[in-house]
Amino acid sequence: MKRILKHIDDKISDIRASDETTKTIWLYTLTTAISLAVIGLWIGYEQFALPIVAAPIGVPQLAAATTPSQAPGVTETFRVGASAVANSLSARFTRGLALLKTTFLGDGNTMNISGADRNFIPEILAPLEKGTLPK
Repeated sequence: MKRILKHIDDKISDIRASDETTKTIWLYTLTTAISLAVIGLWIGYEQFALPIVAAPIGVPQLAAATTPSQAPGVTETFRVGASAVANSLSARFTRGLALLKTTFLGDGNTMNISGADRNFIPEILAPLEKGTLPK
């Protein structure tokens, strides 16, 4: 580990001692690499940690106005929109926490009870003789 850190320290010292063009190239290269890594982690987080499990949460509809005087005001529209956004974020956060809990902590105290698989075909009995039924 010390050897790797020494190598990184030497590389940084070499970059510091180099000319401005080399420093600029390293700046652009490392910035691009770190940006791509962050975007990749973000996409992975969206794909695996927060899957869309339930249908989208419905936005409460504003009352239909018959005349302009009955139309909802800006504050009412903003209040309904803010509550819809808050409900959506709350639901996503709850689903994400539940997924993280089951991923990292396991199922915990769960129990799966299932009945025995029975096909009701007796395999150990001898076949019955074929005959006619009494009248």
